[in-house]
Amino acid sequence: MEIINVSPMDITFPYDNNEWGLRPEPKETDSDWQETLDLKELIRKESMQDLFSCRPLGEGKYEVINGSRRLKVCQMLCQEGDVRFQQIPIQVNNIDEISSLELQVAGNATVKPTNAKQYSAALAKIAVSKQYSVKELASAVGKSESFVNNMLRFNRLPNDIQELVANGQMPVINAITMTKLPKDIDLNSLV
Repeated sequence: MEIINVSPMDITFPYDNNEWGLRPEPKETDSDWQETLDLKELIRKESMQDLFSCRPLGEGKYEVINGSRRLKVCQMLCQEGDVRFQQIPIQVNNIDEISSLELQVAGNATVKPTNAKQYSAALAKIAVSKQYSVKELASAVGKSESFVNNMLRFNRLPNDIQELVANGQMPVINAITMTKLPKDIDLNSLV
């Protein structure tokens, strides 16, 4: 692990436009965009206090592991010409994509709620890629085995039901309860 200075414009967001991404680039259409703007004003006044972790992608490019909102703010301030944000310090971790995803899942568990569909898909990808048991996966992401089990079951629900949860039309607990019904029941017809 090393600390280097780079342009925030040389850092991308995890899995841009990819279903696995847990913290895609914050956008004006996000419900919590105001929090990004508030953070921007705080960082403009007090500068950035915490480093964020990135992994190298090659050719001087990096992918943020944690700190997507802070990165977005640094990019905005850089584009506005604030000289303090033309180069920023980052902590470089030489890890692979799955290890990065694992750190994102663990980090997001304590920061912001993540879309259940994305979260469950990320957990499934980590479990398969690293051949983790539920116990190992729970330990790696800092969650209980029960929670991880529920999220893995959620991942097996029909896409239509997962979308209802993602769009706020069904509570996640109702969807998880549906995973405990007999397999021969047409879940879509219940909805």
